[in-house]
Amino acid sequence: MPRPALARTTFIAAAASGSLFATLAYAGDVPIGAYDVIPDGHTSSSQALVGELLAEKQVPFSIDDWTTGEMLLAGTVEQRVVLEAEKQSLAFHYLITNTPSPAGTGEVFQVTAFSFGELVQTDVGYLIDDAAAGNPSRIGRTHNAIDASFDGAQRVLEEGRAISFFVRTNATAFDETGLFAIDAMAEEPDPFTGSRVRTTVADGMFRAVVLEGPVAVPLPAAVWTGVIGLATAALAKRRVKA
Repeated sequence: MPRPALARTTFIAAAASGSLFATLAYAGDVPIGAYDVIPDGHTSSSQALVGELLAEKQVPFSIDDWTTGEMLLAGTVEQRVVLEAEKQSLAFHYLITNTPSPAGTGEVFQVTAFSFGELVQTDVGYLIDDAAAGNPSRIGRTHNAIDASFDGAQRVLEEGRAISFFVRTNATAFDETGLFAIDAMAEEPDPFTGSRVRTTVADGMFRAVVLEGPVAVPLPAAVWTGVIGLATAALAKRRVKA
C-alpha cells in the first residue's frame, strides 16, 4: 500500500475506534547521562502524536538462547517517524509485537534505540492502548541511545500483544543508520560470559539528525494522527549479569 494511503488508513482507524487509549501516560526529558528514571504517572500535555507520517518500516526479529537452541521471543519491531504538527520536530515511535512462534509467551528484558546523538534533545513517553499493553519500568540515556528496562509483570509479552513507546526530539531530519536492540532473559547463564541476557539487533532503523541552520523537511500529502506509546535502552557494555 502506498505511504499516503497507509497514512490515511491509520487516520481513519484512529478516528473510528473512539476510546483507543487509557489515561496512563508519562513524558519527561531524559538528559544525557541520566539513568533509571522512574515513570511517575504524569499525564502528557499531548497524549497523541499528531502530524505527518514521514517514514515507517517493520523488521522481524528472533531472540534465541544459543546455549540451548531455545527460542525466547520472536516478533516484529515497527518504527515510524512523525513530524508533529504543533512542535514541527520529529518524534520516533516504536511498536514491539510478539507474533505467534514456538516461543509462545515471551519476556522483554530491555530495549535500546541507538538513534539519538549528543545534539538531540529527547522527551520520552508511553501510552497504554488497544494495540500495546505493556510499558517500561525505567528509562536511561547514554550519549547515543535511550534505554527502556522492564521489571516483573511488565516484561511479559503474550502472543499477539505489543509494547509501544515514543521519543520526541528537537530534530528536523533523519537518516537510516540507527540500530535497535531487544533483550530477553535465558533460564541459565552463558558458560563463557556468565550473563543470562540474549540480544538481537535490527539495523537500518531511523535515526534523529540535528543539522546546522534551518532544514526543510519534505512532507507527504496525507495527515496522520495516532496514539502511540514510550522510549528505550543501551547495549553490550550495559548488559547485566544474573
